[in-house]
Amino acid sequence: MKSTARSLLAILAAISWLPVGLPAGEPIEQLTRDGLLKRDPCYLPGAGGLVFATRHRSPRMVLMQLELESGKLSRVNPESNLVEMTPSYSANGTLFCFQRLTGNDETAFVIRQGEPASQRQLVGSRKVNWNVQVSPRGDEVAYNLSGQIYLRSLKTDKETKLTDSAGRNDWPSISPDGKQVVFSSSRDGNYDLYVIQRESSRVRRLTTTEGLDMRPRWSPDGSQILFTSNRDGNYEIYMVAADGSGLQRLTDHGEQDDYACWHPQGGQIAWVREQGGRFDLVRMSLPKNAN
Repeated sequence: MKSTARSLLAILAAISWLPVGLPAGEPIEQLTRDGLLKRDPCYLPGAGGLVFATRHRSPRMVLMQLELESGKLSRVNPESNLVEMTPSYSANGTLFCFQRLTGNDETAFVIRQGEPASQRQLVGSRKVNWNVQVSPRGDEVAYNLSGQIYLRSLKTDKETKLTDSAGRNDWPSISPDGKQVVFSSSRDGNYDLYVIQRESSRVRRLTTTEGLDMRPRWSPDGSQILFTSNRDGNYEIYMVAADGSGLQRLTDHGEQDDYACWHPQGGQIAWVREQGGRFDLVRMSLPKNAN
């Protein structure tokens, strides 16, 4: 009897780490139909549209803006002949940041602020910076440099190294209150999600899987984190509470679902879905049991 009880407890403990069932009954709306390779969508301030990176003839990757009501597509920087990606906005919409490949193994972060927008360029180092994200408060950016996470103040231009670990640390996202940063790390072998407390530098492991958990994004209220994972054999969109509880799988699709982003008010997400080898933007409202 004691052996049976121990076995049951072990099974229950294992089940507690599994994602709950998929949310039911929420339709997925397709937003684009050109099928071109896409990545890095983010909602415009006011949620009237999306900005994303997409394949282009020359340069090879450009930023496009989609107006949701009309379906109109337009280039964000039609004068640019450089590759651009990873757009992000501050929570109040006054600051826009994206990454530009400037050549010679260098990248730059372009910051646009105010109305009319003034623009400045934060030049990177000879070691390429990746996956820049502006903070919700609009006072700093987070990014990957040589496998570690860095923060850079937009007021003082001071750069701070946030992680110093084995493996790679990537895809940082700053919490709405600015006190925490979630990121993906291979420090323990597989890519899992971790959260670091800014003040204490304490690191907390958020997920544990034999797959790849990547591209985490804080919800606008700071309670949930969206991310992509192939833990079930295919790239799907998942969500987990900021304390690591309540893991939920949000999509179940035969091809890739990736690059999920939050609606500015929460309650809705958009992402890139592969269908028949074509890549388009889709969106879905989250059911109440998924919040």
